Amino acid sequence: MKNGPQRKINSNCFSLGQLDHLREELLSSGKVIVNEKFLPWNQSELKLIEERTSPKNIVYSRTEYGDTGERNPVSYFRLLHPEIQETFLPECLKLIRNKETKAFFLSLTGLSDFTIDRCKVHLYQKGDFIALHNDNESCPEYLYTVILLLSEDYIGGELIVKKDSCYYSLKPEMFSMIVINSFLSHEVKEIFAGLRRAFVFFLRKVEPYNS
Repeated sequence: MKNGPQRKINSNCFSLGQLDHLREELLSSGKVIVNEKFLPWNQSELKLIEERTSPKNIVYSRTEYGDTGERNPVSYFRLLHPEIQETFLPECLKLIRNKETKAFFLSLTGLSDFTIDRCKVHLYQKGDFIALHNDNESCPEYLYTVILLLSEDYIGGELIVKKDSCYYSLKPEMFSMIVINSFLSHEVKEIFAGLRRAFVFFLRKVEPYNS
């Protein structure tokens, strides 16, 4: 019997400290791009997320404003949200909730614990964008915003992160992940052609248990 594809998280990525420089960059600058080779999901799992969230397979809704009132003309599909009573696309949620993924984010961020909150997919078409906003304003317990890019054939759509008085433009390749401190303001520039799709969720602070 042939063994299935092994998760990259089970390679030497932790033992060799290959996430150390990414953690240092995240802690110092508040943002980091994690290339596919460092992610806790193998290529088959990434393709599963990409395929399950394709507009060919799910129906996207439309919004004009975000949680903090910012202009936000994009299409979206919610997988995990306080108002959702059932779990949508459980195979995708399982990948971000398993122990390997949690170990990855603990190592990357240096957190002692966290919980996954609000998972959704954004679909940007020509003319779509998200105005400058701060995720921590919608939920003060958000620690990090996680964005997994599921497409690359588009023009525009740069993620702009503001820190102090500086603006940083990020546009990594497909299946790269951007992690930013949820305290930092950020925006997605207008799409001029093509489709931009991103899988988004938040690392939320876990309240201490009081007996």
